Amino acid sequence: MIKIKRILEYLVVCGYPRSLRRIIALNKGVTFNSRNVSIGRCSRLVGNILVGDNCSFGKNNKIQARGKLMIGDNVKIGDNNKILAQHRLNPIFHSCILDNTYIGSFNLIDLTGKLHIGRGCFLTNEIRIYTHKHEIPPRSQPIRSGKIIPQEVFIGNDVFIGARAIILGGVNIGEGAVIAANSVVTRNVEEYSFVAGIPAVKIGERAE
Repeated sequence: MIKIKRILEYLVVCGYPRSLRRIIALNKGVTFNSRNVSIGRCSRLVGNILVGDNCSFGKNNKIQARGKLMIGDNVKIGDNNKILAQHRLNPIFHSCILDNTYIGSFNLIDLTGKLHIGRGCFLTNEIRIYTHKHEIPPRSQPIRSGKIIPQEVFIGNDVFIGARAIILGGVNIGEGAVIAANSVVTRNVEEYSFVAGIPAVKIGERAE
């Protein structure tokens, strides 16, 4: 019986109709504010996720919340993204992706700690956002003994993040900032500034 249930679930998630994928998500704890939500082939939404109006999820996404994940209205998420906690720690943190934000494809967005992605943001492809860090123990202890420490990442409204950028834990990215492709952001970014490099440094500002 369990095997048949899993086969049926696989067929529903990977095949058609899309409305049945929504039913599976509902059974996995997801709440939809409207029926106007598109879930692509082989995408799975699991956990305490609140999805707003007019959202779309491409194919092969894995979105899994331990705490509460709020996804606002008009959020578009591309293909092959992983939005989930990389480490199962306590306490459990809540995160949000606010209205009119676009997330491209092949991104890894960590929900181990707390994540805030503001309104109207544009995240391109192959981005890595980490909400935790690894403690480095002294030489007398093995490197694997270091603890996983959850952190918060705050991304303000109207932020652009270029391809293959890496955002490390504990960072605050101000409203309207632009993160260049291949940058590694290790410290706070001022509002409306351009940053680039490894580690990322300010190279300019957006015109008024």
